[in-house]
Amino acid sequence: MAQEDGPNYPAKADVKQLYNILLSELTEFVVVMIDVEGRFASWNPGVEANLGYSKDEFIGQPFSMVFTPEDNAEGAAQKEIVRAAEQGRSADVRWHVRKDGRRLFVDGVIVALRGPGGDLLGFSKVMRDITERKCREDQLEELARALNHAQVMLRSLDGIIKFWSAGAERLYGYSREEALGRRAHELLQTEFPQRLEEIEGALLDSGIWNGELRQICKEGNAVTVASEWVLHRHAHNHPGLVMEASTDITGLKAIEEKLLEANDELQHFTYAATHDLQEPLRTIRAYSELILNRHAASLTNEVESLLRPIYNSATRMDNLIQSLLTYSQTGEAVVSEANANEALDTALLNLRTKIAETQAEITADTLPAVRADPARLMQLFQNLISNSLKYRSAERPKIYVGARPEGKHWLFFVRDNGEGFDPEYAKRIFRPFERLHRRKIEGSGIGLAICKRVIESQGGSIWAESEPGKGSTFYFTLPREQ
Repeated sequence: MAQEDGPNYPAKADVKQLYNILLSELTEFVVVMIDVEGRFASWNPGVEANLGYSKDEFIGQPFSMVFTPEDNAEGAAQKEIVRAAEQGRSADVRWHVRKDGRRLFVDGVIVALRGPGGDLLGFSKVMRDITERKCREDQLEELARALNHAQVMLRSLDGIIKFWSAGAERLYGYSREEALGRRAHELLQTEFPQRLEEIEGALLDSGIWNGELRQICKEGNAVTVASEWVLHRHAHNHPGLVMEASTDITGLKAIEEKLLEANDELQHFTYAATHDLQEPLRTIRAYSELILNRHAASLTNEVESLLRPIYNSATRMDNLIQSLLTYSQTGEAVVSEANANEALDTALLNLRTKIAETQAEITADTLPAVRADPARLMQLFQNLISNSLKYRSAERPKIYVGARPEGKHWLFFVRDNGEGFDPEYAKRIFRPFERLHRRKIEGSGIGLAICKRVIESQGGSIWAESEPGKGSTFYFTLPREQ
């Protein structure tokens, strides 16, 4: 009867060859032998790939060579060998040092090798670089600590709370056990700035939403939070959990409301004060004008020289109070789509008398539609062009109005050939009552300050460039039409 063939094992020489081939391919792993004296006795390509040592540089060196100075100070290499000799193996994760001094975090095991009689022949050490994994784990731990202190919750799309941080517990008063499994916005009685369906639609579209929410805590007190929602998606882009991170801004909102109240009171006071100041001024101006006009023939030169400054000063003070009132009322604007061409045309119509008197030549590009308050935009053009007419040179005034796109804004400019000013005054001219020419040219010194308030209320900025005798260019930006 024929005997069946047994397993076809390779010869011993073939096994050794296969083993060497395997070691040469395992570049992700350091696989080495260590003799009983604690010196490296073999090398594989993984040593150079992970630790940076060639075969000649590595074999014969002490096992402690790859340990950190702090571990060597504690005799960590020798302890690892002793533990492997006593227990048969020793596994650990620790930092090691490359040839170039850089550190790598390794997961390793060292096994004692013994002969047939139990004699210790040496050790085999296998380790792999897990630095990247270690860094990720450290980052995740740091993130987890931060999230636990922050006011964070994780919830499903239908609102069921899956994670409730310690920060959320401190803010709202509900413990983790009380919050988990509840619908977030029912638990907190959330008031939204718009319909929840619209918010969730925006979240699904862009993956993020932020806004202010009003919520009720466990103790019944209301809080206002600045909340940011981030949608996490599973594989194949399927929506998963929503992370809500909230910051308590209740105190800030209270301060904001008090500031608004104080601002309203200040505006009422300003209006009342200017009204009360204007009444006696108008009386002084009216009577002095009446005397100057009706009794001009009977007035001596001395009397007229006394009355004329009274009338002029009263007129100047009345204009100044009117300008101050306009400045104080230039607050937040109702922003909408504004046609800059129409705003400019209206401004030119209001200035037609002054334009005719000065024989000014005014040209303009076709201007764009912008996001602004139409009335404020007209006021802006009117003040800037009036400023160019007022500070004209001896030449015929030439004023050019243009605009060009710059990112999310339109850059407008009003350029003239007037007398100009020193660049060092480019910021000062936008301050209230700041006048470079004092009494040389009539004015309240508040027109450009009004321009600055108008532009800033529209979300833009304004500045000027000039040189004495070379005219001026006033620039301002406004958001492009959405």
